[in-house]
Amino acid sequence: MQWNYGFDFGSEALRMVSVGRKGIYSEPQCAAIRQGEELPFAWGDRAFEMLARPVPGVKVQRAMSGGLPEDTGLVASWVKRIVSAGEKRVLIRRHVLLGVSPGIGRYAAQELLGELITQGIDSAGLIALDACALIGAGVDIGRSEGRFLLDIGSSAVSLSAFAYGKRALFFRMPYGIGSVDDNIVGEIRQKEGVIISGSVARVLKHGAFSPELDKMALPAFNPASMLPEHRCFDASYARDCVNRFIAEIIRFCRQSTQDLSPQLAEDYLKNGVVITGGGANIDGMAEGMSAALGVPAFCAEEPENSAARGLKLLLQDEDKAAALVTSAKEAEERL
Repeated sequence: MQWNYGFDFGSEALRMVSVGRKGIYSEPQCAAIRQGEELPFAWGDRAFEMLARPVPGVKVQRAMSGGLPEDTGLVASWVKRIVSAGEKRVLIRRHVLLGVSPGIGRYAAQELLGELITQGIDSAGLIALDACALIGAGVDIGRSEGRFLLDIGSSAVSLSAFAYGKRALFFRMPYGIGSVDDNIVGEIRQKEGVIISGSVARVLKHGAFSPELDKMALPAFNPASMLPEHRCFDASYARDCVNRFIAEIIRFCRQSTQDLSPQLAEDYLKNGVVITGGGANIDGMAEGMSAALGVPAFCAEEPENSAARGLKLLLQDEDKAAALVTSAKEAEERL
C-alpha cells in the first residue's frame, strides 16, 4: 500500500504531511461546534480564538488528546476536510495514515478506522506516534539495540523503547507540559495579582531558565485598576512550575525503567533517551534529564515536528510502513 497522506493528531496542533507536498501543514487542533449541531462551523485558528474568548452556545473541542480519540467522527471529518481542500484532481485516491498513541484500545481503533472509511477515505491505516517520532528523529528502530523515546507532549508524556522494529516498552503519564501553563497563570495571579494569557504563560515556560526572561516586558491585565499593562515577571515563578513538572517526569521515567531486562537496561545506559514533543524545547531539558536519570539524553531537531517527519518518511518507504501500520482488518488482532 502506497500511503499519500499522513496525520499527527497527537499534540495541540494538528500536523499533516503528504506525498508531493513540501514541509508540514499545521493548524491548532480546535473545532467550534454550535449547540444542537454535529459538524463544526469553524476550524483551526478561528476556533482557537473562540477557545480563548468563549462564545455563548458554542463549544470548542479537540478531536484527539495525546494520540487518543475523543471524538472519532470529528477526527474523520477533519481528515476529510483537509484532504478535500488539497485535492486538485477529482479522481485522486485518498490513502490516509493516521498517527495514534500505542495506548489506543482495540475498539477505539476499529471505530476510528471505520469512521474514516465512512467519510470517503479510500483506505486508512493507524501507526503508533512513538515509532514515527523515533524515525523522524533519525533513529533506526529496526536495529537489535534498544532505543528509548521520551515524548513530552502537551497533554501526555510517554516513554517507549523499540528493538528489532518492535515495541519493547510503553508507559504513559496522562498529563503533559500543557499543564504547566495553567500552573504559571495561577502562580502569577496569586502572587502578582495580575492575569496573563496562555500565550504569555508559554513564553515564560519555555524561557524559564533563560537569563533574559527577567528583562522581558510582557502583557498582563490588572483587575484592580481594570487596565492592561506590561511588566517584567520574576522568572522564579515559571522555574518553580517547570521544575515541579520535570521532577514528575523524572519519577515517571525511573518507575517505568525499574524492571528492564538486563539487555534493555544495558541499551538504556548506553544509548539513553531521545526527547521529542513540545516540552523538549524548554531550555536545558536534555542536560537536566541526562543528569537526573544518569543516561545520555538528546533533544530531536524541531522536536514538536518529529512524529510528522517520521510520517513523511514512511509515506516514501512502503516496505517500512507495511511493518508498522495497522489496517481496518488487522485492528482487532494487533491493537
